[in-house]
Amino acid sequence: RWTTRHGLRCAPMIASAQDRCEGELLGHDGASVVLHYDDARLLDVEVSFRSTDADAAFAMAQTLDVALGRGPEPWRAQGATDAAALALGPLSQTRREYRFFDLRTEVRATNLGPNGYLVRGFAQALPGEDANAQPDS
Repeated sequence: RWTTRHGLRCAPMIASAQDRCEGELLGHDGASVVLHYDDARLLDVEVSFRSTDADAAFAMAQTLDVALGRGPEPWRAQGATDAAALALGPLSQTRREYRFFDLRTEVRATNLGPNGYLVRGFAQALPGEDANAQPDS
């Protein structure tokens, strides 16, 4: 229902328990969305955008960051803090991660050199777990 409401065109991938969708999302055309399932339960959603421009890629990352971060400061923020830093060279990256009680989200924008920029966002369900808890040693 969410993909239909957002006007995404989807194709279920039965053998791999995922749906692949494309279309406009968050005001940006050319979005790719992959939904991963375990039986009938949605495990995570991955959204990605490509751009040839550092400013556009950084703006996409900020838009996705607002959507997935939902307000609080990130649990972890690393890398480029503006489009100029993202444009410094191949593999320059910005990364912001958020952790909630039952959800982990992350946004990355990566400079792929001559292949442009890739912006990816993840929302991963953590049913019954506290994402902020330290793992057992």
